[in-house]
Amino acid sequence: MPDMIRDGRGTGYLAGVNKYGQLDVVSAEPKLAWISRTQQKAFVVNAEITGDETPNNIFILQNPSSTSNVIVSELSMSSMSSLTLIINLNETYSSGGTGISPVNLNCGSRRTSIVTNTNCYYGNDMTFTGDATVYSRFSLTGAPFRESFSDALILTTLSSLSVNINAGILSSVFVSLRYYEVDAE
Repeated sequence: MPDMIRDGRGTGYLAGVNKYGQLDVVSAEPKLAWISRTQQKAFVVNAEITGDETPNNIFILQNPSSTSNVIVSELSMSSMSSLTLIINLNETYSSGGTGISPVNLNCGSRRTSIVTNTNCYYGNDMTFTGDATVYSRFSLTGAPFRESFSDALILTTLSSLSVNINAGILSSVFVSLRYYEVDAE
């Protein structure tokens, strides 16, 4: 019998293949939405920070769990002024800032994130330690910034994502991070 993929519904239909040799499928919803709807484990954390014309560590989120991974979907930021933005991986929070608890994106769920206000901080007076890996560096001109990680940024046990800015003038900066949680493999 030749290799075939049937639709699994007993109708006898076979899966199609496009001209590039790829399985022809339509995905109805993004992974973040599916996790939110079916597992209630999708979260967002939002913060507003006032930069003070000097380089500042303004945000950090660290995965505290050894049994779950944090899959980062998107980081969004906006500011009214021009600034340099640096996204770092694997720094460690030392001091300063204010703890913030992520919010479940499924409003009907009471499930809380493994990330709590002792793993996520924002502010303009924070100290981080460790050898950071610079993920990216951007110069913003007051326009909104959005980095989609396409669910590829995986924070394993004690891994972190942190943000540093250097604003030329006193300015408010808004940060929004969307992520979901899955069992560690």
